[in-house]
Amino acid sequence: MSVDGIGYSEQILTGGAMTRRTLQDLLALRAQPEPDPAVGMLDCRYEGVPLQRGIVRSINEAIAAEDPETRDRKKKEADARLEEFHRSNGAGHSTPAWIRPTMDFVLNNLLGDKAIAEARGVEALRAARTPWQVAISTANLSQLYRQSGRHQQAVAYAWAAVDIDPRNDGFWADLTLALLDGGRIEEARAILRQVEAIADVRSRKSGWRAHLIGYRAHFEKYMDLRELQGLYGAISRGAGE
Repeated sequence: MSVDGIGYSEQILTGGAMTRRTLQDLLALRAQPEPDPAVGMLDCRYEGVPLQRGIVRSINEAIAAEDPETRDRKKKEADARLEEFHRSNGAGHSTPAWIRPTMDFVLNNLLGDKAIAEARGVEALRAARTPWQVAISTANLSQLYRQSGRHQQAVAYAWAAVDIDPRNDGFWADLTLALLDGGRIEEARAILRQVEAIADVRSRKSGWRAHLIGYRAHFEKYMDLRELQGLYGAISRGAGE
């Protein structure tokens, strides 16, 4: 991968550099107690600005709303904030050429316009200038491809995100779901068997816990897997902590 991430973006978009490491190699990296800078871990906080967080909050509240009136109001609120975000050219974000299409992707994907979301997601990936931006953009597109039934692409893009940042449990959850939905059950089980060894799913600070709860509706159809049963059992036992 190039230092700035641009070269890797182009390789991903043209179908290259998608699975540079094996699943076993990536699991071994995730299991390490401390990041090894030599393998390109992302030891940084993902950048965010207040208006960006406000857009995401409005989207999440729209999705969670039970009554149509509240859902509609929150969608309009997210749209208005996004318009302001564009008028302010990213509201102070250091790379507006990347963050603006990324936020368009988030809004359109979560609220249902997959065609526009994909176009903006690809635009964001092309505009990515750092490894963590490439990782976020590939993970975003992986989620869209999985939800659209494009399983081969979903796995490839999720794998690329994990390859860039093996310590991000959200990327691991995306890859696990992509593998399950793509029929690659044994590879998904290999990941799930490692989760409790590398992440305390009973802890409210656990990224894996957050994603298992947030994606529960997506995992439900695979609940016959004893690995998933064990993880959700552990979450349930830790609910009072």
